Amino acid sequence: MHHIKAAANTISGDLLSHLRASLSWVRHAEEYMHCTLLEAYATSMSLLDAHMPATASLSSHHNAMMAFPHALAVDAASWALHSGDVCRAIELLEQGRTLIWMQMVQFRTPLDSLQEDNHAKAVTKKFRDLSSLLDNPLANHSEGTQKVNAETEATRYTHLVEDWNTTVEETRKLKGLSCFLLPPLFSELQDAACGGPIIVLIASKSYCHAVIVLHQ
Repeated sequence: MHHIKAAANTISGDLLSHLRASLSWVRHAEEYMHCTLLEAYATSMSLLDAHMPATASLSSHHNAMMAFPHALAVDAASWALHSGDVCRAIELLEQGRTLIWMQMVQFRTPLDSLQEDNHAKAVTKKFRDLSSLLDNPLANHSEGTQKVNAETEATRYTHLVEDWNTTVEETRKLKGLSCFLLPPLFSELQDAACGGPIIVLIASKSYCHAVIVLHQ
């Protein structure tokens, strides 16, 4: 399980490869009821959340959603409740709802609603350019290729990841994007209950729960 987890979290490789590795982690953790199951669920949700705005191609969006189990958010929330973490369950469920909503509106992301000022346009372009580069996996080198070439490419990719992370932080400084690529917080979701309690029903393949969300 450690090696599958490492594959999902390594800094090398494109986002889609990480996503596939995380889904493999989920499948194996579910099979053996492993202690990392909740972490595997959360990692998969976060990787898909990052993959959508990072990929310009509509076909890439569809491929990712096709590979993504439709009930994963519900299963993740159900397992979080089974583990006694109610707040995490609601956060995972809301994250999954947001991803489904993005699909319904043809994968529009928060970046698509930015006002067209020069700084926002520059940050958005930088983010998408870096994402496009990261979306391409590292080249496979033949056995005869010099080791230094592979190491140079790996170093270049690591620098791209660092630049991408820095650009994500810059994006979060833009108006309305402070939570860009971050999972929702339960404290923020409670605001929806300002007019009265909200009852959330969660029915997964293993459990069935009802959660009452209060404003306070």
